[in-house]
Amino acid sequence: MENNIFYLLTTISVSTILIVFAISTIKRYAQSKNLKKNERYIPMHNALINFNEQEYLKSSISRELHDNVGQLLSLTQMNLHYLSKATNGDFRYNKITRDTISILDQIYDSIQHISHKLNADFVNKSGLISMLKQEATSLKIAKNISVVLNIDGNECRLKEDVELSIFRIAQESLRNIIKHAQATEVIISMNYSADYLHMAIKDNGIGFEMDRITTDNTSGIGLASMHHRAASICATLNIISSQDGTTIQIELASVYAYKAS
Repeated sequence: MENNIFYLLTTISVSTILIVFAISTIKRYAQSKNLKKNERYIPMHNALINFNEQEYLKSSISRELHDNVGQLLSLTQMNLHYLSKATNGDFRYNKITRDTISILDQIYDSIQHISHKLNADFVNKSGLISMLKQEATSLKIAKNISVVLNIDGNECRLKEDVELSIFRIAQESLRNIIKHAQATEVIISMNYSADYLHMAIKDNGIGFEMDRITTDNTSGIGLASMHHRAASICATLNIISSQDGTTIQIELASVYAYKAS
């Protein structure tokens, strides 16, 4: 009995370690691929091809997380159910089981969230506003950063490539806020008008000096990617930064933004 329980607990521990290792390996692989693709400021005529390659890579990682890592989680959960029966109500092991299930639930939710954000099809299916709300919730939970989403005008679905590009720009902006801004508040504003679509992401962080950002570092690479994504959908992107915070502004004519009615 004790040996069986020890074996099951060992299996659970090893499975959890493998899951964490798989996630970290996939993240490192994705980061290395993106850095190699963005070592230089990519000419505009190659930008669209580059983004398509990145989206294919992200979707592949999403499927890997969902299918393979998800199966490892399912196997671990099956072991836990078996363990709960094998302990015959022993309080010590029941507590371990409950605690482990709670940890696995958190890991599963994290994997699902990462997988969905990486998958272009899921982003397009959910819609821009829904995905922005998810990002806001994640930022609040993970980093205790308050995120307010303001919507003006008649919210509507955009063209798929527009929604995906704007969401990726928002993701990059929020990543920069987490890494560098030391912000406590973020305001995301969406303005739907008959003539244009406008999005602004404003934080109350420490800001940065634009002339110190180059494409030789990760911050410069991220900003270059944002500009290229904006240009690929015929949008303009402006960055305003001071010691009072940073604002990212994206504007796009309605003819390019909205789906035909």
